[in-house]
Amino acid sequence: MGGTGSGRWRKHKCKKLIEETLKVNLRSWIAQGQIIPGNEFEWLWYDETGAAFAKIGVRVSSNQKSLEIFYELGDESVTNYLQLGYTEHGFGGQRVWFICPHCDRRVADLYFAKRYFFCRHCSELGYVSERRKRNELEDEDFAKSSY
Repeated sequence: MGGTGSGRWRKHKCKKLIEETLKVNLRSWIAQGQIIPGNEFEWLWYDETGAAFAKIGVRVSSNQKSLEIFYELGDESVTNYLQLGYTEHGFGGQRVWFICPHCDRRVADLYFAKRYFFCRHCSELGYVSERRKRNELEDEDFAKSSY
């Protein structure tokens, strides 16, 4: 009992990392002036060499309450409808959020997983720091505090 190779450690599934996934960031689209009623634009992702490797089309509804994201996946055309949510700022104005189509969370970022865009939780994504060992993180904290 408890010998070499025993246990279930091999069945442990590591989460895919956020950095390995296509992300749409609502804040950057707002900063670029893209989220206006009836606007339609393309969003591209680039590799290290500067070559585009993925593209989506985005259409903002006339009432600014939803977005339509459309793209090709192999030979198939896919459309992803996303709701937008609004919260009031304490000092006036509103903040805009994506509403995750799977769990209804308000989020600023959505990630491509399982053919559609979902929040980090529904996409089952993790951070690099979650894979680090505790002593590595403590060493980084110590190095930061010693300056």
